[in-house]
Amino acid sequence: MKALVWIIGVAGLACVSGQAYSQAVTRGAPVEITKPLPLPVQVVNPRPVPITGQVTVLQTPYAERGQCFGQATCAASFSAVPNGKRLVVLHASGFVQVQSPRDVVTGIPTVSLENANTQFHALPVTLARDQIYVMNQPALMYFQAGELPVVGIKGEQMLSASMNLSGYFVDAP
Repeated sequence: MKALVWIIGVAGLACVSGQAYSQAVTRGAPVEITKPLPLPVQVVNPRPVPITGQVTVLQTPYAERGQCFGQATCAASFSAVPNGKRLVVLHASGFVQVQSPRDVVTGIPTVSLENANTQFHALPVTLARDQIYVMNQPALMYFQAGELPVVGIKGEQMLSASMNLSGYFVDAP
């Protein structure tokens, strides 16, 4: 019995759908394309949205290297952000060289990207070879006009550090 009800339901749906389809096809004037359309096709907007003011998005690339030498704690400083600009740092990379051998846990340096608002982004380091730690990763951080980006490095028996920052400047509002 269930099979019979199901078959009648499907047949009824097909009839109704067929009527709707035939009505949709028979309405309106037929369209016949006899030749290719001209290219490019021009689209005219009857109600364009007005844009007031000037819209300019301008990014100036930024890349800089900072270094420090022979201290257990040091700060690799970078140039101040110019007036009227905001610096967006996207990537940080670099290396730290220490005097202690790699099996001394206290010799592993900590590295962080810092701004004037005491915000920081920890930058993990990886041992590349004896006494050389490297880091290379995305680091999204913002610096306002006049601020100095700083990479803080802490580690025992540190010999030197070299850090690179890259990103872009935008016009500050």
